[in-house]
Amino acid sequence: MSPNLWARALRIEERDDQREIRERVAGKLLTLDRTLEPLLTPLLALLDVAPDDAAWGALDPPQRRQRILEAVKRLLLRRRWGTFLTK
Repeated sequence: MSPNLWARALRIEERDDQREIRERVAGKLLTLDRTLEPLLTPLLALLDVAPDDAAWGALDPPQRRQRILEAVKRLLLRRRWGTFLTK
């Protein structure tokens, strides 16, 4: 799924600032399942939202890409992934 598709699925608009995007993604993700919290930083990075995570900043770009890919896969493989995208 491309970043634009994620943004549309989450109803993120161009006028939304990083705080609004962070709140929307965190709210949806944590409402779905609190155990998904580790996916928050990679999903925010996918949406070009600067993460508040020093460990993320220390990763090399290939490591970041891998974490983003793993986060997207984990979310999509969830039985209720459609819930995340439609609520």
